[in-house]
Parts: sequence; C-alpha cells; structure tokens
Amino acid sequence: MPAPRKRPLELREHAVRMHRTAEPKPVIRRPAEELGVHHEALRGWIRQAEADADERGDLLTTAEREESAHASKSSHPSPSTAAACPKTTTPSTTN
Repeated sequence: MPAPRKRPLELREHAVRMHRTAEPKPVIRRPAEELGVHHEALRGWIRQAEADADERGDLLTTAEREESAHASKSSHPSPSTAAACPKTTTPSTTN
C-alpha cells in the first residue's frame, strides 16, 4: 500500500496549472511559498506533469511508473513464499 499523500491532488493540479499558465515563467520558489509547499516538491510536480504531457523524454509518465511498480511487486516473492524457500548458503572456509 503506498504512503498517503501529504498534499491533496487538487493543490498539486492547481499549482502545476498556475505555473504552466504564467507568462513569463516565475521562479519556482515564489509560487511554492504562496501555496505553502516546498519548492522542490513543486518542481517535481511540474516535471511529472510535463512527462505526462509527453513534453519530456527523460522521465516516465505516471502510468509507466505505476506499471513499473506493479511489475516490480509481482517479480518479488511474497513473505510467505520466501519463508517456504530457505536460502542456500555457500560453505565458508575457516582457517
């Protein structure tokens, strides 16, 4: 289960929309202070929104991130399966 979000999605969407519609683009610290969020959080939200809009090729979209997380979870054994399969050890050499 993912951790709960610290800020509501509405705030995130409003902040990104505010930045994207501003001309000229403001320094990220100013709107972040106005909204009461850390500037790095706002920067990350903007970058993710750009990735979701196919404006960035260097980041995964939200859908791709969720798909990757789902694939990662399904490739790891569950704790009950891991307990049923004991780990093998290599013989140690002691002198």
